[in-house]
Amino acid sequence: MTSGAPCRRKLKGRLESLDTFRGFCLVLMIFVNSGGGGYWWLDHSAWNGLTVADLLFPWFMWIMGVSMAVSFKARREQRQMRTQMLHQVVVRGLKLITIGLFLANGHHMYRWRLLGVLQYFGVSYIWVGVVVLVAGS
Repeated sequence: MTSGAPCRRKLKGRLESLDTFRGFCLVLMIFVNSGGGGYWWLDHSAWNGLTVADLLFPWFMWIMGVSMAVSFKARREQRQMRTQMLHQVVVRGLKLITIGLFLANGHHMYRWRLLGVLQYFGVSYIWVGVVVLVAGS
């Protein structure tokens, strides 16, 4: 006989604090992209200031770096080959770049903005992943 309470399983290997921070950043990003509700701290600052909206990109880059470290460690413990890891890094990075291109520009190829936020994430992911996997331990 089971109780009426739902059964909660903890996902093995998840860093809950990182997932929580990622979710918090996503919620903030939605507010920032929707005008910030009129709050000054949810709007990008002028050239000479800093607001919460200006911290979202560096926070996501930090989250990406921590996630890569955790992921690479787990893959090494599973004895995954470096070439396989490199392939996954390049494919994921190219997916980010492609999604960024189409989300920002649509089908208007003659006026594409090549470097947007997702493209920066994709290029950074590939660069850091290759450096860590080729030169790292």
